[in-house]
Amino acid sequence: MKLSFKHYLYLCYFLFLSQYSIAQTPIQVAGTPTNTAVNSGNWSNPNTWGGTLPPNDARILIPPNITVTVDGKIPEAFKSVRIAAQAKLQFSTNVNTELKTEFLVSHMGGQLEIGTPTNPIQNNVKASLIFAWRGGTTKSQDPKRFVPGAVLMGPVRMQGARKTSWSTLAVAPTAGSTVLQLGSTPTGWKAGDQLAVAGTNINDYQSDELVSIQAISNNSVRLSTALLKDHLPPTELMNKVTVHVANNTRNVIISSENASVDALPATNGYGKPRGHLMFMHNPDVQLRYIATKNLGRTNKMIPLDDWSVPLEGPAGQPDPRFSTTVPYPAGLGTNPRGRYSIHFHRSLDANNNKATVEGCVVNGDPGWGFVNHSSYVDFVENVTYDVVGSAYCTEAGDELGSFKRNIAIRTYNANEPLNEGRPMGGALGINGGRTEGLTDGREGISDFAHQGDGFWLHSTGVTLEGNVVAGCSGHAYIYWTEGLFESLRGRPQMQNKIDLYVPPSEFPTLNNELKNHRQRYPNWIYDVWYILPRPFKNNIGYCAAQGFRGDYIMTEFHENNEPNSTEFNMTPTLYRNTMNLVIENTTLWSIRRTGMQFENCAQITLKNNKVYGYGASTELAPWRPIPNPYPGRLENEPHSIGIDLDHYHNTRNWKLENNVIAGWNGQSQGLTLPINAQVLVKDGLFDNTGTDIYIREVNWAKGWTDRIVDNTETTGNPATLVNPVPRDLTTAWRKIRIEGNITFNKPQKNIVLDAQFHLLNNAGDAFALLHPDGSGVKMTAYFLLPDDIQLNFGPFHNSKLYFDEQAADFIPVPSATLLSPYLYPQESLFPERVTPTMFLNKSNAQLKTAFGSSFGGAITPSNAQSHSMITGGKATNINTLTIAQHQVASNKCVLYPNPASTNIQWKFQNELTIKIYNLQGQLLKQQQTSNQQFDIHEFPSGIYLITLTDRQTGKSCSQKLIKK
Repeated sequence: MKLSFKHYLYLCYFLFLSQYSIAQTPIQVAGTPTNTAVNSGNWSNPNTWGGTLPPNDARILIPPNITVTVDGKIPEAFKSVRIAAQAKLQFSTNVNTELKTEFLVSHMGGQLEIGTPTNPIQNNVKASLIFAWRGGTTKSQDPKRFVPGAVLMGPVRMQGARKTSWSTLAVAPTAGSTVLQLGSTPTGWKAGDQLAVAGTNINDYQSDELVSIQAISNNSVRLSTALLKDHLPPTELMNKVTVHVANNTRNVIISSENASVDALPATNGYGKPRGHLMFMHNPDVQLRYIATKNLGRTNKMIPLDDWSVPLEGPAGQPDPRFSTTVPYPAGLGTNPRGRYSIHFHRSLDANNNKATVEGCVVNGDPGWGFVNHSSYVDFVENVTYDVVGSAYCTEAGDELGSFKRNIAIRTYNANEPLNEGRPMGGALGINGGRTEGLTDGREGISDFAHQGDGFWLHSTGVTLEGNVVAGCSGHAYIYWTEGLFESLRGRPQMQNKIDLYVPPSEFPTLNNELKNHRQRYPNWIYDVWYILPRPFKNNIGYCAAQGFRGDYIMTEFHENNEPNSTEFNMTPTLYRNTMNLVIENTTLWSIRRTGMQFENCAQITLKNNKVYGYGASTELAPWRPIPNPYPGRLENEPHSIGIDLDHYHNTRNWKLENNVIAGWNGQSQGLTLPINAQVLVKDGLFDNTGTDIYIREVNWAKGWTDRIVDNTETTGNPATLVNPVPRDLTTAWRKIRIEGNITFNKPQKNIVLDAQFHLLNNAGDAFALLHPDGSGVKMTAYFLLPDDIQLNFGPFHNSKLYFDEQAADFIPVPSATLLSPYLYPQESLFPERVTPTMFLNKSNAQLKTAFGSSFGGAITPSNAQSHSMITGGKATNINTLTIAQHQVASNKCVLYPNPASTNIQWKFQNELTIKIYNLQGQLLKQQQTSNQQFDIHEFPSGIYLITLTDRQTGKSCSQKLIKK
């Protein structure tokens, strides 16, 4: 019998109830107590238990108003320990202690204390909590698989001896080294401590090493054994970047007795006996200077199987993803989510109370290390080592707090999902393609952060500052701000918690705007991709597949601007214009694939970053395993790009200020610019033998109608547009400005223009490859959209840049194959319907006459010139400096010596602006100085042009300079 959709939902609901009918809360999983404390006192005192100590496998209850102290190493191992409300379990701080239990749970108000800030575990003793393996529980007893581990719903204090978590190395060490010179003198490091020395090999994400301290004196650390590997940055960066070392040892240790991650034989329902720490529904948690070892059993090497998110419902039925009453279909539950080393679970409260995790270590986790799930947590100066999925993670998107000065060493998925470059065949693996290389390859089961990521963020609502990632097979830092679908919850929504995300004390105007918006539009949804961004600065990543990735940050991709819709999420104009994620002072090096990459993002500023590609993959890659009907860039994508912004849903405003992009050589590209946005590139250094700046033609992906106005329909559905008002084809669709102190250190491929006349929009990593049927095509008339690229630096003075293909006689559509597949017959930029064949075999001049627009919206003017910095185009207003122009005697500088090898000098005493050009007029260096000499040793031998400008009087002089 075929079930109706309604009956299917009811069946799912009753199955859901039945599987949780025996035990569904952590308290119930602890079971009926066999031993109950009757007096406050030491664990080892029989009087505490009414005369008899609890035996092995006891189920223990500490009842209200009782405090039990673990006063030594307790030899027995227990089935469960339950801390009731107003009860307390504490550890002595001046002796070695150890407690072994399969399950530890506290009620709301039940306290666990293993040292406090005022009374920490003393540095000469150890406190140990071990999750024993006592046979586990069955699936019917424990359907959510809390056992083994701890679920703590009351106040928690854990405080070990204070210790510096990590340090820079003053000298990058080589194989055979037995001494490490630290950048500063650490606190609390001592003989026997285990250190992780970060790896630097761009081809080996596991090139770190574990060593131990033999002795330490100030900042000099003698090792017990010599290093086996070099830990050196690329030669070009030897004095520009630093290598790091972390201390993995603490004197409060939470561990698993059985460290296996593999499933046990199915004699008791399921296995994986590793423990986990979960702090549930309670922000009153302070963890300082503790270490976990072999915790976590959610295995990110394989997909989760606890439940799945239906991608779409039956035709005509509501999408089950948005249901808050019917659970998602249950899975086998052998690999459930949420069992991690240190995991805060849904503890956000209305009072902004937050937890603190400081100086802690996660040693080994097959899933995630430090996790903030719908909570408010500050993670400060923590360490992860050998985590598979993600070292630091926000899970749902509504999280608050910060990650400051943490380090992640070796975050490694042995499958190396990103190592093969661009994945094939899309999320469903069509055409036999890979899926694990896709960031959202497991989106159907809400399974993210599995590629070996340093920091995975589901929104921009937390601060990232001063962190380090070294050695990761995925992304050093990634924002995936689409939010998480959760069973019985859907995606997070924050419209009723505006004060949490836009504090009135910090943002009074924006707070009022959002509250007024909420009152004006009852259906408004405050989605996670529109959370006001918090700072991202001073972060470092190296020895990684990808340095930084952004997806859906302040995206237009999901905007719904129809107020009557149940999915209406358009934010107020003032708020939308204020949103801006600033990524600044971040250094990325030894990156195998892409330094920074953004897709479906808007309102981004990249400022004072250094993105180095020395040693990155430089070859071209044959991406598609199937016949490719769309020639051009599709077969010839570089493996590596410095900063990749070339995605057609990167929109609105982008600013790039004073970034260094260097070492992207061969077929690599330094910077690719957005094709559908307003872009400012101001100042910056480019030092690449590949392409410095790559610009494709302006573009618009078909299916986006928010930029076409229709006077009879406002549904946004292309099929319903019946009277479209033509777009003003004199107004630029995209604007690019490249200005200021732009320096190109290499003489070719500085600015490359690449007009791509094919219909498949392949901008961005694998995006169009999700649609080999052609559904990812561009609109047919995309090339008629007006473009505006201006240069104002060096030899360019308010110059307008044109593609070669904007010449009057160029024919954009010489063949009908460039108009196929024509899937959208109702698309138009014009009052009347235009068929694609109307573009066929027409020159730009003819198109301009017929339609009022040509390729790029304008024809290259006759005064445009070629320039050595530009490939594929011409520019107007080029002020190329020549030797003749600089040999005017009345304006000639007095420089000496000339020729020179190291320094040149002059007699001016005022502050000067100095500019050095090559003979092609390219500005090589600019500097302000009040000295009377200038260092030129970095320049190769040759002839240069130098200009000195007195900053007080504005007077200039110029001179030819010969560098010996």
